[in-house]
Amino acid sequence: AVLCLMIAFAALDAEPLIPLLILVWIVALLMVAAQSASLIAGERSNQTLEVLCATPMTGREIIRQKMRSVWRLIFVLLVPFYTIFLFECSMKWRMPDRYAQFYPNYRGFSLSLYLVCATLSVAIYLPLCAWLSLLIGLKVRTQARAIAGSMAAILGWCVVPMVFLAMPLSILFRGPSPQDPLFVQYVELTSPAAIIGGNEQSFRTYLNGAPWVVVIVNFIWYGLVLVVIRGLCLKYVDRLLGRSEDMSLGADFDNLMNSRTSAIPDGSAAHGEE
Repeated sequence: AVLCLMIAFAALDAEPLIPLLILVWIVALLMVAAQSASLIAGERSNQTLEVLCATPMTGREIIRQKMRSVWRLIFVLLVPFYTIFLFECSMKWRMPDRYAQFYPNYRGFSLSLYLVCATLSVAIYLPLCAWLSLLIGLKVRTQARAIAGSMAAILGWCVVPMVFLAMPLSILFRGPSPQDPLFVQYVELTSPAAIIGGNEQSFRTYLNGAPWVVVIVNFIWYGLVLVVIRGLCLKYVDRLLGRSEDMSLGADFDNLMNSRTSAIPDGSAAHGEE
């Protein structure tokens, strides 16, 4: 109902949909962070982590099994995201932009650029939020602290670079142009939220000289951060779970023996019995 009302009163440039997209991002990040942070911290709070660690599964298998619920949640969240994305594309495509006259370097709305940036933001930022929250949940003892810590980390990562880096530099080096200096705009990329705001404004006030380069560099960087955080979770999962090295090695040995046993043909097994 809210989406229908906002679409009914939306202008040609689809500006009223931007607050709705911001709300969807906030709710999605909160849900993903709370779900991921509670995977292990919730087991600790319920005093069932020791039982989970006593299973023959390796630490990596435990994490992969636990993360399945987070991936299902992310797939469900794609529905409101792409509903807004597609409505914005239909309203902005081939429509005049009332702000174009104020920005001489503005190239207008690009359908391909908008969809690529929007897709990459969902495909990288939501898993990044999930693995970061999981890493915090592996370290923190209680479920409430894990959820609060993950939300604080995500909020700080989005807000602190803008408030304490980009804004002071923008004030110090403000020129006659309505745009910030180029190096200040690149500093803003240290906040994951910067590229989302730039995409919603069609990059008319933000790095409009080479928006494709900005999108590629931004998501390569955050993709590498995602790979590093995921690698840390999987590499040190047994230590963070409190499992002994002997227990993890025993789980690996049991899995190896089970795989070898299942690989023996039935005929050779029967021949061995004879």
